[in-house]
This record gives sequence, C-alpha cells and structure tokens, in this order.
Amino acid sequence: MGLRFKSKKPDNITNRTSYVIESRIVAVRKATGFGPEQLANLVNESLNVEDKGEQQQQQQQQISKTTAYNILARNSLVYADKKDGQRIQII
Repeated sequence: MGLRFKSKKPDNITNRTSYVIESRIVAVRKATGFGPEQLANLVNESLNVEDKGEQQQQQQQQISKTTAYNILARNSLVYADKKDGQRIQII
C-alpha cells in the first residue's frame, strides 16, 4: 500500500456564489456591456425586488463589485492587458 497522494483541494466551497446569480451577472454583462460595479448594483436591486414578494425569511446575499469582477474573469469576459497591466473589458 504505502503512502498515497492526498489532494489539498477542498471538497466543497461553502461561500461560493450561487449558479443562478452567476448566470444572471454573465447574461446582463453580455446584453449591456456594463462593468462590475454597475452589474453588482443591478443584480442587487433585482434580488431585493424578488425577495420582497417572498414570505420566507432568507439571508440576503449581496454581490460586491469585486465578486462581480471575479465572476466575469472566471467566464473570460475581462482580462488584464499584458503590457500596461490595466484591465480591458470585452463585450
């Protein structure tokens, strides 16, 4: 048997943004071309409107502009320019 390699990767990510919110951010980005701050504001407003109609007490999940940027980067919708180091947004 001997020693075996054990991955250090976590089994799950507990505070990961839900797929519904992530797909909403990507869809709004592709439709409008807005940046992370505007996307975060739009998604947070839509979440507040939807939650007002529900009777259940749920923990409100607010999206920060950094989270919106990370979601865009994960989906290859934003990247950094190699020579300047400044962000370039792809619509």
